[in-house]
Amino acid sequence: MSHSVLINAHDAGAFSAYVAVPPKGVGPGLVLLQYIFGVNKVMRDLADHYASLGYFVVVPDLFWRQEADVRLADDPATATPEEVSKAMALNDAFNDDKALSDLSATYDFVKSHPGCNGKVGVLGFCLGGRLSYRMAAHVPVDCAVAYYGVHLERHLDEAARIATPILMHMAGSDFLVPEPLRQQIVQALSPNPNVRIETYEGVNHAFALKGGANYNAAAADLANARSEQFLRQHLIGDRADV
Repeated sequence: MSHSVLINAHDAGAFSAYVAVPPKGVGPGLVLLQYIFGVNKVMRDLADHYASLGYFVVVPDLFWRQEADVRLADDPATATPEEVSKAMALNDAFNDDKALSDLSATYDFVKSHPGCNGKVGVLGFCLGGRLSYRMAAHVPVDCAVAYYGVHLERHLDEAARIATPILMHMAGSDFLVPEPLRQQIVQALSPNPNVRIETYEGVNHAFALKGGANYNAAAADLANARSEQFLRQHLIGDRADV
């Protein structure tokens, strides 16, 4: 079961979010964060998938301060040049700190919702991967998962603030995060025992985006299995290793 809601921002205004409810109606909360094409069908389908696993999933509209309800490239294989251009423009003008405030409001919404059992995790891709990392540093989530976060090097000073478990998936041949930056990120984050970094050699950015140009089924399946186990471990209590 899914529906849309409005979440009040901490400063002014409100933004929409897609909500997917687990079969039992109640479960651990999961904030699911978009990549640069908005809360499109890819993200809504992912929300429905995680809801089927027992999570109360909320996907906030991260672009609402620029344009509300952006939904581009529902099928990654047929993204038009115009959609890509618009997504890149929205991403270039994105305000991280405003978004972090909105994600704090999203956390408050999820945490207090009767569909959430009290625990809240976050999982994000690309832009959302960076924000998952930043939420782990600034918002009291119970765990975080970040797929190929971009521009993490701008926020490495926040690594010491992370006091919650975080799983980070990195592409070994990420054109947006070249090797020197990957090494810088790993060196900065590795001393924190709460940080687990998994690198997938030979795959590129967005390797888990099914239908995308860089999709790699083997790497995606492994990363997704690790993510699901990690969330079970920290939000439900299943400690089976993957």
